Amino acid sequence: MESKKYSLAEVIKSGINARLIDLHTALPGEVQSYNSTLQTVDVKVSIDRYINGKKVSYPILQSVPVVFPRTGKYSISFPLESGDGVLLIFNERNLDNWYGVGSGQEPIDGRKFDINDAVAIPGLFPSLGVMIPPPQQAIEIRGDKLFIGDPLGVLTPIVTTGTGPGTPAGKPVQIPLATKDLVSIISALIDLVDGAFYGIGPAGPAGGGGGIDPVSSSALQGLKADLESLKP
Repeated sequence: MESKKYSLAEVIKSGINARLIDLHTALPGEVQSYNSTLQTVDVKVSIDRYINGKKVSYPILQSVPVVFPRTGKYSISFPLESGDGVLLIFNERNLDNWYGVGSGQEPIDGRKFDINDAVAIPGLFPSLGVMIPPPQQAIEIRGDKLFIGDPLGVLTPIVTTGTGPGTPAGKPVQIPLATKDLVSIISALIDLVDGAFYGIGPAGPAGGGGGIDPVSSSALQGLKADLESLKP
């Protein structure tokens, strides 16, 4: 049987393709589970691949760090659920030492763009996974419970749906979802200021780290009543 001859270009191309099989850059993924304490996810890669003509699924990627917008002291985070879409980015070098210890570490081996060095950026969905209802032409923050503040001090809840969680001597702000008029928005802002806490945290059973004084609170609520009278 006569063997097939390959050109130099074909041999080089075959070698490149073989190397690219295990070189990863970015892929869509689907959350299987979320660890809110460690902010990591177990993720299923959403696109299969073919090796030697056979369809092969990727293994479930475990304990993948989630990339939320944050700095050293400030962050925006939200819960992730099974089925949520993410964009998986596969880093150029082994992340193990860096992730466990911090900057200035050498990688423990020479792997590059490896499937084990993924991070997950939430928010990538297929076109069938559009937001319902669709986004408005405005800045939106969606969620049943929103909190503003320092988690090491006191968080002020902003309730957009349902019943507001209680805070010591606080007044949770409830903004009806259908409300768009300026008076209601200003009224909600007044409630937020009126229910704010100042200080490190609750002090004793009554709570409050030095909140707004009763006179100012009464004045703010009077202003709110005046504003409400302006509604048509």
